[in-house]
Amino acid sequence: MNLKIKVKNLELKPYVQFLQSLELKGKASRGRSKIAKALDERNMEYLKDVESIQKEYFKTNENGELVADKEGSLTPKDETSIEKAQKSMEELQNESSVIDLTSSPEQVEAFVKEMDNYDKEFSNAEATTYDEIMSKFEE
Repeated sequence: MNLKIKVKNLELKPYVQFLQSLELKGKASRGRSKIAKALDERNMEYLKDVESIQKEYFKTNENGELVADKEGSLTPKDETSIEKAQKSMEELQNESSVIDLTSSPEQVEAFVKEMDNYDKEFSNAEATTYDEIMSKFEE
């Protein structure tokens, strides 16, 4: 079992939400919590990177806050800003991080074992997320 999983930035939030929706007990629940916490911490870093990109390409006020119009859309700095921001955001979303779970091997192993025998059914999207997460531990 792999205790260092590679996750793309765009996968972070859906993985955390999926993990938080599971009904688990004991060591498996603690393993889930450790995994979700590690993913959530990386997601917070990702969100800071998103804001940095936004501030690079969109106008800010004197307090450094992003400026939005009446509809809530950000105001580009120039006519090429939106295209450049979209390219930067796409690159950022597809960047991968290694989530190191080696500090909690017993809990993570209990989680994976419990998930292999999980008796609740998943919807289409949940089933896909389940498969993706479990595959990360098998790589």
